[in-house]
Amino acid sequence: MTQWKTLVWLDLYLSGSSRGDFAPPAPFVAGSLPEQPYSKEELQGYRLYCRRKCQTIFEALTEEKANQLCKFPWGETVSFAELQLYNMRHVQEHASQLSLHLGQEAGSALDYWVARAGDTAV
Repeated sequence: MTQWKTLVWLDLYLSGSSRGDFAPPAPFVAGSLPEQPYSKEELQGYRLYCRRKCQTIFEALTEEKANQLCKFPWGETVSFAELQLYNMRHVQEHASQLSLHLGQEAGSALDYWVARAGDTAV
């Protein structure tokens, strides 16, 4: 379940908007549990969507956009650049949790470091 929540937060923070202004692409929902678990294909599609969004945003990032303040309903105000640093750390934490879980439950954790994802990485 953590994977889809991580993708929704990644998408939200890439948008730099408050939760009230944000809606993830269908069939994903922000702020509530889905009626049924998302399929592997749906999760992979959302991951690719977020990856493309990330590439587009960072390729077009200007100093003005990096310094833009992002305000959230829970009271936090940070620059867009700081938000993206937090975003990267957040995704890394969940990747670590997933790796730990795979190692403990399936006996197969990620035993390598991916320095840079290829364009066709799944």
